[in-house]
Amino acid sequence: MRKLDLPIYDNNELSELEINFEFNRPANLPLVVWSNNISQKKKDALELICGINNFPYQELIGDDVMTIDRNLEATWESYQTNSILIVGDYLEFPPMKFQTRFGVHYSDFIYADVGNEGSADVGIGRVFGSIQTISKHLQMRIGDSNRAVLFDTDPVRSSATIEAVKALGFDLDVLSEYREDNKSMLEDAELILQVSDGVSTERIHGTPMEWASHNGKIMDYNDFSTLEFKNYPLIFSEACSTVSYGPLLTNILKAGGMYYGATSPSFNNPKEYSNWRACSYCDGIKIGLLDVMDEVSTIGQVVRELNQTLFESLSASQQDLLSKALKNPLIGETIADPEIETILQFNLFGNPDRPIVVGVDPDYDAGVIHFDT
Repeated sequence: MRKLDLPIYDNNELSELEINFEFNRPANLPLVVWSNNISQKKKDALELICGINNFPYQELIGDDVMTIDRNLEATWESYQTNSILIVGDYLEFPPMKFQTRFGVHYSDFIYADVGNEGSADVGIGRVFGSIQTISKHLQMRIGDSNRAVLFDTDPVRSSATIEAVKALGFDLDVLSEYREDNKSMLEDAELILQVSDGVSTERIHGTPMEWASHNGKIMDYNDFSTLEFKNYPLIFSEACSTVSYGPLLTNILKAGGMYYGATSPSFNNPKEYSNWRACSYCDGIKIGLLDVMDEVSTIGQVVRELNQTLFESLSASQQDLLSKALKNPLIGETIADPEIETILQFNLFGNPDRPIVVGVDPDYDAGVIHFDT
C-alpha cells in the first residue's frame, strides 16, 4: 500500500488517497465511466486510480442522458466488458427518467441496454460521493466471512428466503430490527437482506431515509452512518424507494457496502408463479437474485441475468412499451405497468465486478413464488 498526496477534494473530507497496488482481480474488469459534469479534482483522482489498477476508463461528454448513452454505447463497443461502473450521482451522470402514478423516478437500465430495445446486454453499477467513498468501491476489499443477515417484520414467515440463504452456504442471523449490539454482526456480513413474505398488511417498507415495517423503523440512515463494512457486502431490499439518492443509500455507499434496490414504489406479485423467471415483481427479483448467485461469477452478471430473464418474460406489447420508454428518456415516459416498472426500478449501486456472494458449498434451486394473503 502506498499513499499519494493529493489536494483537498470538494467535500473537504480527504487530503490523501490510498491507492492499492497489490490486489488480485478477475481478468475482465469493469469499464469505468464518468461525465464531464464532475469536478476536475475528481477526474484527476479517478484517472490515477484507474490507471494504477488497469481499469479501462473513459470520460463521456454530454449534459443529458441521450447524449451520454450514445457516447457510452460507442465506448463500450470498443471494450466489450461484462460490466460498466458509472461514477457520479443523478446530477453528475444523469440516469433516465420514467413517470408513474407516484411521480418521476430514475433508472440506469438504459445504460445496460445497448440499442435501447429493452434487453440487458451488460451489468451496470453506479457509485457516487466523495473520492474517498468512490475509491472504496473501485478498489474493493473483499473478505470471506460466510455470514448473512436478514431483516423482516416477522422472521418466522420468511422461510423461503431463509432456506435460500442457508442453501447458499451462509451462517445466517435473522432480525426484526437493528440494535447497536448488532453492529459487528453487520460489519462482518457478506450479504444483508431486508425482505418479507406472508401477510400483505405486515410487509417491510422503505423510504430514501430508512427501512421500516408496519410497526416502525427497522434501520435508518443514521444507523448505517455508524458502520464500516469489512467485506464489501451486497445489501438488498425489496422495499419501496430506498435507492432514490437519499441519505440511506449515501451512507451505505460511504460505509463500503453495495446496494441493490428500488428507485420507486415496488410491487408484490398478485398470484402464484411456478418460478421466478416469469415473475416480474419484487418477489421475482428477490428469489431470482439468490437463485442466480451460484451460477455466474460477478454481481454485475447476476443483475444482467435478472434483467434479461424478466424482460424475456414480458409480452410483446410490454416489451414494446419498455423500448419506447428507453427511446424517450428525457420525456419521462409514463409507466402504468408494474412488471415494466419492476425492471426499470431495481438498480445496482456499487462495483458490478464484485465476485458473487456465496458461502460454503452453495447449492440453491428456487421453487414456487407464493403470493401474500
